[in-house]
Amino acid sequence: MEATAVSAGIAISERAAQMVTSVFKEQGAEGSALRVFVAGQSCSGLKYGLAVEDTINPDDTEFVHFGVRIVVDADSLGQMDGSTVDYVEAEGNSGFKIDNPNIPSNCGGCSCGSGGCG
Repeated sequence: MEATAVSAGIAISERAAQMVTSVFKEQGAEGSALRVFVAGQSCSGLKYGLAVEDTINPDDTEFVHFGVRIVVDADSLGQMDGSTVDYVEAEGNSGFKIDNPNIPSNCGGCSCGSGGCG
């Protein structure tokens, strides 16, 4: 099983940290932070965003895992506390994935307009 840095707040898998470090190097953004945030909501749950960040705001919380600085704003942290950023490689669909333990397990199965989720 792959190692994951775990603590209160946002964790990141070792594989995701390697990918972030690689992307930062490619973009000349060494020393920047990875901003993790809630980007909206859909009928199947929360939508997340990731961005290269150079500015830390007063309401941000910063975590460092596997050498990667992660920043998250207070509102997003309230909805994502305990989440893990991972990098998944699958044929035709590789990318970052956020596992959020705060999302109800039945939310992914509801249909839009059902009023049961989101």
